[in-house]
This record gives sequence, C-alpha cells and structure tokens, in this order.
Amino acid sequence: MRVNFDVLHIWESGINPIDAMKQLRPYISHFHFKNIASREQLGVFSPSNVYAASGSRDGMVPLFEGAINYEEFLAKVLPIMEVDASLEWFGSNVKSVLENDVQEVNKALQLMQI
Repeated sequence: MRVNFDVLHIWESGINPIDAMKQLRPYISHFHFKNIASREQLGVFSPSNVYAASGSRDGMVPLFEGAINYEEFLAKVLPIMEVDASLEWFGSNVKSVLENDVQEVNKALQLMQI
C-alpha cells in the first residue's frame, strides 16, 4: 500500500507537512498540491461544498499565494525524493491558474538545480 500525500490535508490536521513527509517518505507515491488563504477558510474543501456546482470558492488561492509555504516545502522535498504530483484547483479561471502554478513549480525546480 502507498500514500497519496495531500499537503493541505496534512497541514489542516495541525501536523507540519515537511515533518510528515520525512516520516512517510518510504510510502509516498504521489502528492496533491493545493492551497488556501487561511485556516479559517478550510470549510471550502468540505465535500458537500467543493463538489457542489454552486459551492463557495472563497479562500481558494493559487499554489504559491496561500497559507502553506510551498517554496519551503518543495525546497525540503525535492533534494531527497522524486516528486510525482498533481495540482488541484476548484475555483474559476482553471486554465490560467493552473498554467501559472505550473510555471511557479518549474521556477522552484530550476532554483533547486542551482
């Protein structure tokens, strides 16, 4: 059995995602990356809201603009393991938000190679 490591859900539990990643590293096969503006808005990801066409999207933010510091997370994870990840976005402007997130992740990857 392997783990799909969802950074936001680990953070939501109150556990530091970097510490959890280090402990679970042998079992992780995939990552989910998404972000939120603040802990107070986590309800936006409740299944009854996020999967509803009329659900609120308040608090959903692009990957590098939220409460989770993905620059720090990627800086810690990339040197020690290969990362297979998917970006999650439930808000509007899906194509432009995800394209920008991909560009930002690629920038982080390039910085790690320097």
